[in-house]
Amino acid sequence: MKYINELREGSRMSGIYLCRHRQAAVTKNGKPYENVILQDRTGTIDAKIWEPNSQGIDEFDGVLPFTDQANPQVILREFGMSKNAFKRAVGHLLKEGKIEIRERKIYLKEE
Repeated sequence: MKYINELREGSRMSGIYLCRHRQAAVTKNGKPYENVILQDRTGTIDAKIWEPNSQGIDEFDGVLPFTDQANPQVILREFGMSKNAFKRAVGHLLKEGKIEIRERKIYLKEE
């Protein structure tokens, strides 16, 4: 994961950052995207999420067939992030009450 102060205009990135602001938007051709302001300990940056509905627990019908104890290669293959980054994300989602872990799987809680 790169720190925000290392990113340059036009850079593609994948990582876990604090989202200070998020606003849904639509391109001229009708495709959804999100404007976000991301933050880490080095600063903030305006960014776009061009595929806001990609790679996440929703793509697994609300159930991930593994937990944060999974093999690091599985986590990297499925989410494109390190095991440590995945564990931090799972921890944040647990704290927010958005997921639960049972039977060695992660379940998205119904809202």
